Amino acid sequence: MLDRSYAWDYTAGAPGTADPGPNLDRLAPCLSEKEWNQLFFDLFHESMHSTDSAIQRYVDTIGDKLKRPTRNHTSIHNRTAFERIRPPNSPIPIWGTPRPTPVDGGSLYGEYRRRTPACQCDPNSGEDR
Repeated sequence: MLDRSYAWDYTAGAPGTADPGPNLDRLAPCLSEKEWNQLFFDLFHESMHSTDSAIQRYVDTIGDKLKRPTRNHTSIHNRTAFERIRPPNSPIPIWGTPRPTPVDGGSLYGEYRRRTPACQCDPNSGEDR
């Protein structure tokens, strides 16, 4: 289970750093599908910030604090939401160009479970170790 005690903190370090999201420092050995999806989309969101300049990240941070998100940050949120639910029309603004094929989270999660030793079932109990 993920540690849910994480709190966003823009006062530590330089403002506007790309924060990979809650709970990454305290991951359980095997994530549930819900937890895996949360982590996947947190990383997806933050990876889009890798194209931001330091000034853009600072401006996005200020906009978030003032509850007035910038067009850039809105486009990143929109892309993340779009990839999660794949509505018929993409929201505007949207970061980048969506692929014609949606992300197959179920297959990716299945591969994660197959490749993670802690997620392998105990043949005697049928439960994860």
